Amino acid sequence: MHLLIYFPARHQAGRPYAEVLQWETAELSQECHADLESFCQHLRVSNHHDSVVVLMPENQAQLEDILALGPLLEDLPLTVVLPSRDPVLVGRAHLLRPRFLTYQDQDPSLLLAVLTNIVHRGRPGPAPSPDAERPQLRTGKGRGHPRTA
Repeated sequence: MHLLIYFPARHQAGRPYAEVLQWETAELSQECHADLESFCQHLRVSNHHDSVVVLMPENQAQLEDILALGPLLEDLPLTVVLPSRDPVLVGRAHLLRPRFLTYQDQDPSLLLAVLTNIVHRGRPGPAPSPDAERPQLRTGKGRGHPRTA
């Protein structure tokens, strides 16, 4: 898995998150972009089928710029760290359909737990056996509706 982070260079309030991500996810390949243009360029030229994206906008304007990326972020597992709980900001951030949304004043370990879960689910596991038992359909007593066993 690859961790792709957008963290503006002048975004001092979010620095604890950036530091925790750098140290606690060291086993993942990481790429941190300090400006939206380089982040956007990277999304355009690289294959991201195994990437997890962490977005840390500094303000409403940066969030709007991220929203303008639209299709480039589609189908990627996103996590968002917002600078405040402003209802307008939160509502706009939900348009990105993130897997997890948190705030800068929250404990970064929550984000790490979510990232760990996403990474764990992304790892290939054993393929199901072709002989695996499939649920059998049966009807309930007197109801006539099929149920799975």
